[in-house]
Amino acid sequence: MAYGSTLLLTLTNPATIFSFIAIFAGLGITQTSESSSVTLVFGVFTGSIGWWLVLVSGVTHLRNRLTPERLTRFNQWSTKVFGGLILGFGIAALVV
Repeated sequence: MAYGSTLLLTLTNPATIFSFIAIFAGLGITQTSESSSVTLVFGVFTGSIGWWLVLVSGVTHLRNRLTPERLTRFNQWSTKVFGGLILGFGIAALVV
């Protein structure tokens, strides 16, 4: 039940639909043959399944290794690193 409802929500998510429309239009994939369309949809579907398998495998692998102390340490470290990256990108955008 949970899988089906999540799949339905994902398939009907307007952000997902519009992002794929934008990507396909940007790549010039507007009118193709039926076999090309089926291949494209199959490729996107396969890629999505692969991505979710990687995420689930990673969570399964790290589940017992992440203690509250380690998560706190990681959050403190990552906040500084990613904050610095965002600041650097912001400065680079202003300079260029």
